[in-house]
Amino acid sequence: MVRYIGAALVGLAVYFVAHWLGLLIAWGQWGPDFAFRGETAVVTGGWLLFSLALALGAAFLGGWVAGSLAGGRPVQLVAGFLLILGAVTVVTGLRRDPVEPPEDLAAMSVREALVVAVEPGWAGVLEPLLATAGALVGGAGRRGRV
Repeated sequence: MVRYIGAALVGLAVYFVAHWLGLLIAWGQWGPDFAFRGETAVVTGGWLLFSLALALGAAFLGGWVAGSLAGGRPVQLVAGFLLILGAVTVVTGLRRDPVEPPEDLAAMSVREALVVAVEPGWAGVLEPLLATAGALVGGAGRRGRV
């Protein structure tokens, strides 16, 4: 049991680190011109596509690591946690008041950009679903190979 929980925690850590590093690198490489439309905080289609692909890839990697460490149960724990976290994020996002973006979008950090970003509602629902699927698929090939 401890092995399963440990493997799931390592898989989740891999997911969060990979996801955050991907966002940091993309923001540093492409900046606000790629992420936002004009001088607004409305997210571009390119950034949405990148963000969804990054969530899928990071979750795949996290599921693969969890499955490699202890088989299928930790993969299910990772996927379940990502689904629950996504549901919580969607619900809290519905209750969030819009934040006014600063005048100089280029001066923002990636964390600040994520706070002011305005994305369509479907993207907030799709991302946790993709992450859940990514974790399950990533761990599928590793199940039973302990």
